[in-house]
Amino acid sequence: MLLYSADGSSDFHTWRVTVRRAIRSLLVFCTMAASTMATVGTSQAAPSPGPGIATVENASSPTVCIKAHVADLGWGDWFCGIDTYTGTVGQNKAIEALRIKVIGAPNGGQYCGQAHIRNIGWQKKMCREAGQDIEIGTTGRALPMEAVRLWFEWDETYAFHGWSHVQNIGWTYHAPNTSAMAGMVTLGTEGKALNLEAVSLGIVFQP
Repeated sequence: MLLYSADGSSDFHTWRVTVRRAIRSLLVFCTMAASTMATVGTSQAAPSPGPGIATVENASSPTVCIKAHVADLGWGDWFCGIDTYTGTVGQNKAIEALRIKVIGAPNGGQYCGQAHIRNIGWQKKMCREAGQDIEIGTTGRALPMEAVRLWFEWDETYAFHGWSHVQNIGWTYHAPNTSAMAGMVTLGTEGKALNLEAVSLGIVFQP
């Protein structure tokens, strides 16, 4: 039904504009609400820089420690646990190599790592026993690391998980695989020519 003003002109245009504004406001509200719900659903906080820790010799559960060789900076300190990271943020500097040590590897089993390097691709895997270092990547060749894979070779009771900070992307959380190669985690990107700039690693129990 059309509405008319006192002078007989139609108010249909005014009514239509009002309805459109109301619908637009409702859509904006729904979009904001959905965004908030999505944020709450993935509210795990990204890691922050913390003090370097050389070893965690008496860890009550398996703990992973990492250190990075960064372009123009060389080797940094050891960092242990998923709440801290190795590498840099906001400096546009690529990680070129990583050293990884697991303290208290489950059943004393091996853990393995593999790096994806610019112009090379995936290197051969490196495996070590509990308490020994894996070193993956390159040094002295100015070749950025783009991704890294980690897994326990003989035991799927525990798995790696972590964060990667990638050039032009920022922080991304990576859970361990649940299908093929269960327990393996891959951090970073392939085929995009994007530098891996910082890494945070932890170990989770998989019953």
